[in-house]
Amino acid sequence: MKKTLLFTLDFPPDFGGVASYYREICGNLLNDRIVVLTLKRKNKKDSEFPYKIYRRNLITALPIWPKSVFSFWHLWRVIRKEKIKTVLVGQILPLGSITLFLSKVLKFDYGVFIHGLDILNAQKKIKNKVLAQKVLKKAKFVVANSKFTAEELKKFGVNSEKITIVYPCPFNKPPAKESVKQELIKKYNLEDKRIILSLGRLVKRKGFDKTIKVMPKVVQEEKNTLYIIAGGKGSYEKEIKEIIEGSPVKENIILIQNSSNDEVKALLDLCDIFVMPSRQINEDVEGFGIVFLEANLFNKPVIGGRSGGVIEAIVHERTGFLVDPINEQEISEKIIKLLKDKELRRKIGEEGRRRVEQEFTWNKQVEKIKDLL
Repeated sequence: MKKTLLFTLDFPPDFGGVASYYREICGNLLNDRIVVLTLKRKNKKDSEFPYKIYRRNLITALPIWPKSVFSFWHLWRVIRKEKIKTVLVGQILPLGSITLFLSKVLKFDYGVFIHGLDILNAQKKIKNKVLAQKVLKKAKFVVANSKFTAEELKKFGVNSEKITIVYPCPFNKPPAKESVKQELIKKYNLEDKRIILSLGRLVKRKGFDKTIKVMPKVVQEEKNTLYIIAGGKGSYEKEIKEIIEGSPVKENIILIQNSSNDEVKALLDLCDIFVMPSRQINEDVEGFGIVFLEANLFNKPVIGGRSGGVIEAIVHERTGFLVDPINEQEISEKIIKLLKDKELRRKIGEEGRRRVEQEFTWNKQVEKIKDLL
């Protein structure tokens, strides 16, 4: 494998599926062959990674344009210092355009990762669309995170032979720590409660608002039900808090922010159902939905919105249910159906776990990237 650099704006300790996706890909490549260049963060755990991580101010706060102007210099230096032969680009814009230009000077190959939202965003402005098409045309390969994203790339003019689908795979895996579970049970009074769980950044498309709005009906049917949202920072945070505060069953809704990995695993183990009715809002779409697979791996049935790549993450009526993400009646019916039927929860959860164990392992998915490199 040639010496390779991952050039990305998303990487731990950042919260979210994209950051986890890149961490797991790097962790399954050869440690002495992969290097990471990412945003500057205060992260004392970088020493725990078995490969080099360069953290730099890739996006400046100075009143200049483009904001990514200094990324060119940082990329140049790392490529020269580490003798990089291939660059894996984490974001088509702005990092892809920087990589495209520099590849002509330093003569290296590059590939681009696409997650769905990024390719849709690139089409909002003509100049961005033209630039993104140039980046993709010169790329040696393009990695899509789902069939949905691959189809969007084909519509964008990318040759299908250049596209490889590398699915996200679970990071949060059993077992959960019993001590952490007990701490959460005590802290949030979870004893003898039915728990509905959502995980993710607090953005509108995740559908947390819809689940909050159906909670009065759910609580009416199953009084001991709690809805826990474990979310990272996001553009919809203020609105989510306001919707919770205005709910007639707000005492049954818990918002937990900045959860550790151990706490996330504990919540996945404690919950009865995982729910995230994601919907597409303009260009904002769920490219896949790794959290559904993580919940399945903990033997939990899942409910997701029928949009974007979620239709690949969930096998309807086998590993969970796909619902119309704006139909509150349908969302509530599926939640209540699962809460009332313990045997159905067990059957769907176990089928989901088997599917994940057979089809979604990082070793299997990263082999595709090794072949490309």
